[in-house]
Amino acid sequence: MLEILPNVLYINKYFFWQLIPQDPDDEKFADCAVAAGAEYLVTNDRHFNTLKKITFPRINVVNEDEFRRIFEGKFEAEL
Repeated sequence: MLEILPNVLYINKYFFWQLIPQDPDDEKFADCAVAAGAEYLVTNDRHFNTLKKITFPRINVVNEDEFRRIFEGKFEAEL
């Protein structure tokens, strides 16, 4: 069902990076962010803060408020 939405992209991950040892259940989100080449991974989960310390693969982790400010700034720049 979600595949038909224009802003949804189905991602296959082929590598398991194992970047979040504190919470292995969160690994799938980091792996998908890398596989998709995501510009940001938006979360309020503190376990993802470990990704801010690694240089490869680079994942920009931001919380909801930070993303809102980034998004609003980009939107205003386009006007």
